[in-house]
Amino acid sequence: HEFLDDEQSRRAHQSFQQGVAMLQAGEFEYAVTALHEVLAIYPALPEAHVNMGYALLGAGEPGVSHARK
Repeated sequence: HEFLDDEQSRRAHQSFQQGVAMLQAGEFEYAVTALHEVLAIYPALPEAHVNMGYALLGAGEPGVSHARK
């Protein structure tokens, strides 16, 4: 997904990269925070939703782990 060249888009791109890095490092709460910022700017960005799902599962958010039964 291409980000537009403005300040808000740069912030979203930076937050997305940070969220992915935190997810890979197992820092799930930080990943949730970063990805929440991305979704506030790009609510329809599929990659952010997928990564948010993994971050919420990793963070042990109530109700998420059994959502796919």
